[in-house]
Amino acid sequence: MQVFNRNVSVRSLTVFAFEVFLISGSMAIAASVHGGSADATLWKIAVVTALCQLCFYYNDLYDLTVVASNRELVVRLLQAAGAAAIVLAVLAFAAPSLILDPATFVTALGVFVVAVISWRLTFNHLARDPHLEERILILGTGQTARMLARQMGTQQDFAYRLVGFVREADDVPTVRQHDILGSPKDIDRIVRSRHVDRIVVGLSDRRGRLPVEQLLRAKLSGVRVEDATTTYERLTGKILIDDLKPSWLIFSDGFRASRWTRFIKRMLDLSFSILLGLVTAPLMLLTAVAVKLESTGPAIYRQKRVGESGRVFLIYKFR
Repeated sequence: MQVFNRNVSVRSLTVFAFEVFLISGSMAIAASVHGGSADATLWKIAVVTALCQLCFYYNDLYDLTVVASNRELVVRLLQAAGAAAIVLAVLAFAAPSLILDPATFVTALGVFVVAVISWRLTFNHLARDPHLEERILILGTGQTARMLARQMGTQQDFAYRLVGFVREADDVPTVRQHDILGSPKDIDRIVRSRHVDRIVVGLSDRRGRLPVEQLLRAKLSGVRVEDATTTYERLTGKILIDDLKPSWLIFSDGFRASRWTRFIKRMLDLSFSILLGLVTAPLMLLTAVAVKLESTGPAIYRQKRVGESGRVFLIYKFR
C-alpha cells in the first residue's frame, strides 16, 4: 500500500501500529501503578510514545529485513530503548513538565521491552504462514528476472513467495533450470495449479514477445500483473535503471506533486538555504581566499545546468 506516495509494506505498518498500542499502553499502566492521573498524563504519554517510536525507527526496527533474526531484534530494541531513555533524561532536565516522572518511565520501559519482544516473536512466527503470502510468478528468465528473484529472497518486508519462472523462447536462462515452470502458453495452467496471486513481467525485450492473451486472461481472473521495474521499486525504494523503459516513466505517478506540496517545498528550500548561507558565510569567505591564494583567476566560476521542465539555469561553484 502507499502512504504519502511512498510504498509501505502491510507487515511494517502492522508492526508499527501494534507497537504504538503496546508502548502507550505500557505507559498508561505504569502511570496508574504510580498513582498518576490519566487525564493529566495522557498528553505526556503521547509525547513519550512518539519519542520511543522515533528511536525505534532510527534503529531500523521497522525494516523487517534488517531485524529478521531474534538476536538482531533484541540488540536493536535495547539500543532504541537506551536512546529513548537518554533523550527523555535530557528533556526531563530541560523541561520536566513535558514528560512522565522517571519512576513511571522506568516501569513502562521494562513492560514495553518485554511486550515488544513477545509481540515480534509472535509476529515473526505468524508471518511465515504460507496462507498470508502472495505467490509470485516471474515472466522471463534473464538478468532482470534473476535480480528480482534475488531481491525477493533477501527481503522480509513484503509477503512475497516466488513460485517460479516462465521462460521466453529467446531468453538466455540465468536461473536454475528446475525453477522454470513452462513457456508463455503454459501461463493459464501455472496460474491455476500454483495458485498465483501476482505475475511480474521481467522480459528485457517485449516487442512481439509479450503473451498479451495469457496475461489478459490472468488479469481478468483476479491475478495482478505488473512490470518488474514497479516491483523492484516497491522492494528496494530504488528504480531499476538497467531495465528502465520510457513507457514506465510515462505511466508512473511518481512525478505528481500538488501545488500545496510544491509551495511548502519551495518555502523550506528558501528558508534553509538562507539560514545555511548565513551560517556558512565565514567558511565560504575563507574558501574563496584560499582559492585566490592557491592560483590566479576568479575564486568562483559558473556553469549552465538543466533543471525542471528543461529550464537552463546558472550554478556558481568555487573553482
